[in-house]
Amino acid sequence: MRELLSRLVSSKKDPEFAETVKALVNKAEYAANMRARGKLTKAEHEDFEAGLYAQYLEALPMDEFVSMQKDGRYAQLETLAGHDGTRDGYDVRKHRDAIEKKITADALDDAWLSQKIDSKRYSEENRSLGTSDDLSQRVTDGDYDGASSEFFATRHDEDPDVSTGTIPGTNVPALPKSITSLAPATASEE
Repeated sequence: MRELLSRLVSSKKDPEFAETVKALVNKAEYAANMRARGKLTKAEHEDFEAGLYAQYLEALPMDEFVSMQKDGRYAQLETLAGHDGTRDGYDVRKHRDAIEKKITADALDDAWLSQKIDSKRYSEENRSLGTSDDLSQRVTDGDYDGASSEFFATRHDEDPDVSTGTIPGTNVPALPKSITSLAPATASEE
């Protein structure tokens, strides 16, 4: 997908469109990474990519649209942006939006955990994903650290993966269930 979209855009003609394409390529690469890590199904990944092609077509500058109509590239991209025909347009859009939110949330989690973004940006971006009013109010009140912790916990509130000792879906070490599990074992427990 990256090569195709990059080949189709000329950054000199329309820098705003080139930035849009760059963002779409970044999304596609992140989604491919999530697919490789087992966080997206094949169907979700394919539907998401089709949605990216649709976004590309929507962002096309008029002169590019006319050119692509003439040489047949537009029809090819329309095919890539399509869906299986078993759903109506509203359901397709709703499903693709849900997948995009899932990918965005995962990207935010990764960026926050690796300290590429701070709690303020993490919580504000998460709020834009349409979360609870309570968490949204915490962001409004400036409680970024608390809101960030809650945003993360709502998505990862699962028991740790005992095989890896991490929170499922992340490489974040799981915290012990209780403080007593941190205490050294006594002679009777050994």
